[in-house]
Amino acid sequence: ASREADGPDLINETVILTLSNANNASIDNSTGTLTIWPPPFVSIADVTTADEGGADATFTATLSTASPYVTKVDYTTSNGTAVAGSDYTASTGTLTFAAGETSKTFTVPVLADSTDESNETVTVTLSNATLFDSSGTPLATVLGLTEVEAGNLATATIGDATATLTIADDDGPSLSINDVTTSNENAANATFTA
Repeated sequence: ASREADGPDLINETVILTLSNANNASIDNSTGTLTIWPPPFVSIADVTTADEGGADATFTATLSTASPYVTKVDYTTSNGTAVAGSDYTASTGTLTFAAGETSKTFTVPVLADSTDESNETVTVTLSNATLFDSSGTPLATVLGLTEVEAGNLATATIGDATATLTIADDDGPSLSINDVTTSNENAANATFTA
């Protein structure tokens, strides 16, 4: 039997199985229930730094519910108004939630600068969510899903695919004035250079 992957709206569904007409055997318990559960979905929250102090911004990705399966999801950063290499370090990776885990963290390095500028943003995107059984076999293979159904199952496991890193600017404008010396005390104008 195969099962249709309903996509993101999948809710727990049940099927009642009834055995009957046994040949050369007896049936002690003729009824059972099969519960089809929705895969958990991964979400990621926005992060705002306290300043541009050159520290790491820590992101937390969470699963909506504990799963009996391994869940893997990729993440990557992309420029918003911040620029990789001067404001932050571009980051990519794969998060692996073991069976039963509901939270994973990763960091995006923020680079210190002394330029007075507006707050800047970086986009973090989750993609390629996949479920695996304990032996490492993709769940779509275990369930016998078609490629389209497997795609629906993968889509169903990302709830919030993007987060924004806001790098708060802590550099105010500066002003300095050079000293001026005059040759006499007669009333005159003096020129200061800022």
